[in-house]
Amino acid sequence: MQLSKFLSVIAVVLLVTVLFAALMTVRAATQDDTKYKGVAYVSYAPNEYGSAGSNSSLDALKSTGANYVSVIVTQYLSSTTSNTIFPDPNRTPTDAAVTDAINDIHARRMGVMLKPVLLCEDGHGPDMLNPTNHAAWFASYATFINHYAQIAQKNHVELFCVGCELNLLDTSHYDANWSTVISGVRAIYNGPLTYAAEYGSYARVPFWGLLDYAGIDAYFPLSNAKTPSVTDLVYGWSHYVDSDGTTHNWKHEIETWQATVHKPVIFTEIGYRSIDYAAQYPWNYLETGAYNGLGQANCYEAALQVFANKPWFAGMFWWAWSPNPKAGGAGDTSYTPQNKPAQSVLTEDWLLYAH
Repeated sequence: MQLSKFLSVIAVVLLVTVLFAALMTVRAATQDDTKYKGVAYVSYAPNEYGSAGSNSSLDALKSTGANYVSVIVTQYLSSTTSNTIFPDPNRTPTDAAVTDAINDIHARRMGVMLKPVLLCEDGHGPDMLNPTNHAAWFASYATFINHYAQIAQKNHVELFCVGCELNLLDTSHYDANWSTVISGVRAIYNGPLTYAAEYGSYARVPFWGLLDYAGIDAYFPLSNAKTPSVTDLVYGWSHYVDSDGTTHNWKHEIETWQATVHKPVIFTEIGYRSIDYAAQYPWNYLETGAYNGLGQANCYEAALQVFANKPWFAGMFWWAWSPNPKAGGAGDTSYTPQNKPAQSVLTEDWLLYAH
């Protein structure tokens, strides 16, 4: 009788073990097993990187299981038609602060993508830049980007981004200019290169062959629902109907394009605000609305599911994490996942189910 009970216990233990292993196998099959499990680290202040608050914030970021951080550094133009790029002493992180950020991230055993970004003092983004003298602009751009390539090389940065969302300037008309820019960066920086193309124009960028990764700032619209479910959002990556009635299969479009450029794809940015209708206009940082942490979290979970373990997909960098450890939280409708349900989604996918 005792032997029979013992064997029954053993059988139950074995059954539970097998079922748990099967469950973990299924869970692992849906998890992000890509190289870059990243978050963008963003400051628009000269000395915020490297501060005590920044170090505390990086500890929290590390606790999500992130293995890469994109360090954002901005310089400026006076308007969209200007030809000269310059650091703003009140908004551009200093070189020392950028170096501190890189070193602090490395100290936590995370890799770095250094991502210089251009903005306009009049409030416009890089997608609107249309200089009056393109030769002068590209000369100024080379000075700008080479400066940060030197910082990347000196501080052993693992990945460097040569540009971000320059929609009016990353066309085939300026292919020769970009060839010069990229070769200039290659002469300074020995690591891999990418470019962050806007989600609507990545397929027409002509210089992917000169880079190591094809980057997309992936603010694809996925749903018009107030709080779409994860299932709805996964469906939206392959069946989104725009205002003209056109159905987009974003996932298939990316995969088909990748097969023509033969470069691994990185989402150099992807993000959603914690707001109602977050997946309708993901790029719209000015949209007003009520706080919706669940909607943001569902968007995170869907993207992680859709692109997990795709052999052509190298990973993603979530927009964005603040050096302020108290950023985000309930009621905050910005992009940061900090202190919101979306942070728990990242932790679950990247850390709890790491394999």
